[in-house]
Amino acid sequence: MAFPDTWNLSNKFLMTITPEGGNDIEAVGFTEGMSVSFGDKDVEQIVLNNNGRLAKFNPMDITEITFKEYTVGVASPNSLLGLWANGDATATSTSVTETRKKVRVALLWTTDTSATSAAGSTATDTTSFRMVFKDAYIVSAKPSFDDKILASDLTIKVIPFDKSGNANISMEEDDGTGLSALGSY
Repeated sequence: MAFPDTWNLSNKFLMTITPEGGNDIEAVGFTEGMSVSFGDKDVEQIVLNNNGRLAKFNPMDITEITFKEYTVGVASPNSLLGLWANGDATATSTSVTETRKKVRVALLWTTDTSATSAAGSTATDTTSFRMVFKDAYIVSAKPSFDDKILASDLTIKVIPFDKSGNANISMEEDDGTGLSALGSY
């Protein structure tokens, strides 16, 4: 197998958002576009008395995932607004609360035409690339009717490591061996 020259619309793209302890929300069917801005791993300089320089490494910053959702309601599988509003993806009526629910975001590009979930496995003899972001939060929801269609611009943020120093961001690829399904979250 060989990876495609680029991942584009001729390949399959899937996005799965899973609330902690909840069910997968297959988000790609009602989203448009998506961008990931990995947190900077910045470096500064320390100037020495002899004009020499030392590198000072700053901790990795927060990663942001942004996309447009075509909003049709507050309950899963129709919308992520319930998760943003009060951490419940199943209620058909909701009010904004201070509750913040952790989510896992899986993004999958694959040549496996039978794949149905970014959190699922992929077939052998296909190529795939997956990014996984866990312990993330939906931090921003901006509904608009600007184009005469209801849509929400959503932002999800994830800190790069948990309190034990374990990575919250991972990436994997396969070139013909298939990806394993992600475990429950």
